[in-house]
Amino acid sequence: MANMLPARVGFFNKKSATVIAFCLGMFFGAVVYTQIFETKTITLKENREGSFSEETKPTPVRRLNLSPNCKADIHPQEVSPVRFPYNEYTRFGLEWTGIVDELEWSSKSLHPIGNDDAQPFRIRAGSADLTSTEKTRVFLYEDKAKYKIGDFVHVVIEAHDKYGGKRSKGGDFFEPVMFNEKLQKSTAGRVVDYGNGTYSVYFYAAWQGAAFINITLAFTREAILFLDNEIRYKEPPGWKGTFVQGNTSESTECYVISDGSWEDMCEFINHNALGGTAFVCEKPQTLPCNTLDSILHSIDKVVSVTEEGIADIRPLFSKGHYRGLLEETPLKVQISGSKETPKLPRCGPDLKVPMTDGYWSDNLTFVPMVCRGRQWTQNKREACLKSKYIRLSGGSTMRHVSEAFSRLFDRSRHLDKTHKFVALRIGPYPQLVSSMQFESDYMDGITTDECKTGTVVFIVNFSFHFVTWSKRSYLYRIHSAKLAAVRLFQRCPDAMVLIRLSNPRENVNPPQCVHSGDWILYDMNRMIRRVFGGIGVRFIDVWDMVLSHPDPNNVHMGPHVIDQQVQMMLNYICPGMVDL
Repeated sequence: MANMLPARVGFFNKKSATVIAFCLGMFFGAVVYTQIFETKTITLKENREGSFSEETKPTPVRRLNLSPNCKADIHPQEVSPVRFPYNEYTRFGLEWTGIVDELEWSSKSLHPIGNDDAQPFRIRAGSADLTSTEKTRVFLYEDKAKYKIGDFVHVVIEAHDKYGGKRSKGGDFFEPVMFNEKLQKSTAGRVVDYGNGTYSVYFYAAWQGAAFINITLAFTREAILFLDNEIRYKEPPGWKGTFVQGNTSESTECYVISDGSWEDMCEFINHNALGGTAFVCEKPQTLPCNTLDSILHSIDKVVSVTEEGIADIRPLFSKGHYRGLLEETPLKVQISGSKETPKLPRCGPDLKVPMTDGYWSDNLTFVPMVCRGRQWTQNKREACLKSKYIRLSGGSTMRHVSEAFSRLFDRSRHLDKTHKFVALRIGPYPQLVSSMQFESDYMDGITTDECKTGTVVFIVNFSFHFVTWSKRSYLYRIHSAKLAAVRLFQRCPDAMVLIRLSNPRENVNPPQCVHSGDWILYDMNRMIRRVFGGIGVRFIDVWDMVLSHPDPNNVHMGPHVIDQQVQMMLNYICPGMVDL
C-alpha cells in the first residue's frame, strides 16, 4: 500500500483531475488582479455638466476608444456576489462560480457588440496566441505632458498577441514600476483588470521632475491557469522523514495531504494548526511511528518534479510571454507643481487597499500611503516599544525582521529569545520534530498573565515555505491560524497580530517561476487578506515596497529594505505616536 501512495495522493485520474482542477484554477486565478484592490475605494462623482469632482481618485475615467473595433469602459465597477440557496449548506464543488464571476465582471466592461450579420458565423482566416510583450500597446490615458505632484498617472495596457490580435480576456499578471534613477525615486503601479484584455495602471506622482514607467508582463493568463490547474491543486512532493531509535535510523517518503486516502501509514495530526491537513509518512521497516526525529523537504526534489511537469508547456514560459518588459515601455511623463497632501487614516486593522501603497523618496526611505507613517528615531522607537513584547513566527524573511529589531532596539527588553521558525518548511537542512512549533500553537501558548505585564505583539509570515502546498492545505493552515488569533484577542484584548505579507522574488528560470513564482506569492496574499479580514489583524503589505525598490527583487532583500519594513510595523504598533 505504501508504494501506491504517491499515485493516490492526487486521488483523481488524469482526466478527472484536469476537469476539477480547471474549476479550481478559474475560481482562484481567473479574475486576476481585481479582488484585492478594493476598486470600491475609487469614488467617481459626476456633476450635472458631466465632469468629475476633485474628490475623484484616481484620474477620472469615462469611455476610451481603444481601437476602431473595440471599446471598453475604463471604469472600475463593483461586482455584487451572486448567492445560491445551497451555499448555506456547503461550498464544496462550487468552484465554477468563479467562472461566472469572471464573465459577469468582463461583461460590465465590454461595449455591446451586437450582430449585424445574417449568417450564423463571421468566417475568417486567423491565428491567436498568448499576450505578447512585443505587440501589446501601452499609452497614457490622458494626453498630458505634465502632471502635478499628488496626481495619479493613468496608463492603459491593451493586450495583443504576437499576430497583433486584440486579446478578449483578462487575467495577465503585470508588475508596473515608475521611477527616476537619478533622483532615487520610485513607486509601484496599481493594476485594474477589466477582464477583456484591457487594463488600467495608476501611479502616484510623488516627485517633481521626469518619471519613467516600466511594465513587466510577469505571467500570461494561460500560464496562471496552468499553475492553478496542474500545479497548485497537487500536494507538495519531496518530503523525507527520518526515524531514529538508539543506533537505528530509517528514512521514508512523507506527504502533506488535505484530500485523499491511505492505509497503514504513520499519521501526524495537529487539527489546531493544520485543520484538515495531515502529515503522513510511509512506515519504516522496523521502527515505530513515534520515533520520527526529523523532516526534510528537499527543494531539489521540487525542482525535478516541476521540470517534468512543464516539459510540454515551455511556450508558456518562453521569451515574449513572461518575465519581460513590454516593448512600448518605458513611457516618460513630467511631474511639476504640487497638490495638497492626501489625508491618511491612522494605521490599524482592516484598512482599505488604496490606489498606492507608497513610494521611495530615496533609495533608503519608503513613504507609506496606506496610513499615516513616520521615520522612527531611536528615542521614539524605544518609547513605542515600552511595555511591548514582540513574538515572531515565520521563515527566513521573519528572521531578517528579528535581526532588524536587534539592530534598532535592545533585543533583550522587547523580543522573545528567538523567532520561531515555521514548521514543515522547505529547506536544505532537516528540521527536528522536537523543536517544531506551529504558529497557532505559539499564539495559544501566550497566557493571560503575559498579557497583563504588557502588550503582546505577534508578528507572523505565511509565505515562501508554503508555495508548494496545495491551495486547500494552505487555506486549512491559515484558517487555523485565524482561529488562534481570535482566541488570543479573547484572552488578551490589547494584543496585536501583524501579518507580514509576501514580497515579489527573483524569478530566475521557468521551474522556479512555476513552483514559487510571483503569481503564487501574490495569490497567497489575497488568500490571507480574505481569511484574516475583519477580525482585527494588521496587514503589513510590503509587495509594492519591494517591487519598486531599485535593488533586484529577492526573497531576502537588503537590510535597508528590511529596516523600512520594521519602520512600517511601528506605524501599526504605535499609531498614536506617529503625529507626535
